Order: sequence, then structure tokens, then C-alpha cells
Amino acid sequence: LVVNDEERPAASDGQSCLSKWVTSSYIANFGVQYNYSNISIALLFLSNGEKWYDEDMWSGNISSILKSAIFAGSIFGMMTMGYVGDVFGLKRGFAITSMIMVIFSLVSAFGPCGGDDQAMIILGITRFFLGFGIGGCYPLSAAKSAEEGKAENDKAGVEDDAQKNWGVGMCMVWQVLGSLMPYAVAMAVTPFGDSSNAAMWQFRIL
Repeated sequence: LVVNDEERPAASDGQSCLSKWVTSSYIANFGVQYNYSNISIALLFLSNGEKWYDEDMWSGNISSILKSAIFAGSIFGMMTMGYVGDVFGLKRGFAITSMIMVIFSLVSAFGPCGGDDQAMIILGITRFFLGFGIGGCYPLSAAKSAEEGKAENDKAGVEDDAQKNWGVGMCMVWQVLGSLMPYAVAMAVTPFGDSSNAAMWQFRIL
């Protein structure tokens, strides 16, 4: 049985369109910017509920320390995970850095416990390793999107770089969506109230 292009099921076009807009690289970049942006709002909820966090802790440096921990981790992730992708392959390296992001985003949300200092130390450490995964996501997701775009071009017999450029550009679009989402989540959890227990769950959900 020979099926020409005109006789192919229309569903395949829909699947192709969906995969063009939603891929693992795009979702990872959404998570990158979400986790960069959510800490300020999460700390505000903790402060309002007088749970764990006070801006005068650690000689007034706690906010800057917690916010910079993720960027310090990102620097190390950028320096190392690209090499991991070269050694183990792009897809495997991207899977590793994505797994680090997912694990430490959950640990940073549900790990803090105990007294104020203990909870904030746990948060700072987990945010550092979350940043490590984020830092690896930057080079690997862009390379993965470009590679997938090139593969689609090769499959279609197209020699220009439009598809590859589209993939890399869409990664950046999903980062914008990720930077906006914490504010939407904050609006959803604000009705929980400003008690200590409510602040803890607002923090964890964010």
C-alpha cells in the first residue's frame, strides 16, 4: 500500500503543530524563568505570615543571599552541563539537567522545616542546586531545539535555518510565560489568608 502526502491522515499535521509549540525544551525554559521569579513572591508570603522568614535575619542580608543562591548555582551549571551534554549526548545531558531542576524545585518547596534559620539554610542550599539545573538548561535546551529544528528541515529537504531559528526563539517565548506565571499563582493562593500555616502552604505551592 502506497500512501502519498495528500492521503496522509490530517491528525499528523495537528500533532506536528502541537509539537512545534510544546516540547520538552520549551517547558524546561518555562520552568527556568518561573523558578527565577517566584522567590520574591514566596518570601513576601512568608514575611506576611511571620513564618520562617524575616528581612532582618542574617544581618539583613537574608533576602539577597536567598535570591542570589540560584544565580550562583546557575553559573556552575552553565560551566559544567554543556560539557556533560558533549560527553553523554545532548538528549541524555538535557534529561539529567531537567531532572535536577524538577527534583530541587520540589525539595526547595517542601524541604524547609524546623526553626527559622534551619528552614532558610535548607532553602538557600536547595535553591543553589536548583540553579545548577537551570544553568545547564540554558545551553542544552537551546542546542536541543536547534537540533530538532535542523532534523525537521533535513526530513523535509529544506536547507534554510528557519525551523532551527524558530525552535531557539520559542524557548525564549516560554521564558516570558514562566516569568509571568508566579504572579498568577500568587493571585490564586492569596485568599488562603495571612496566618502562619497559610503562609507555609502559599510558599510551598509557589
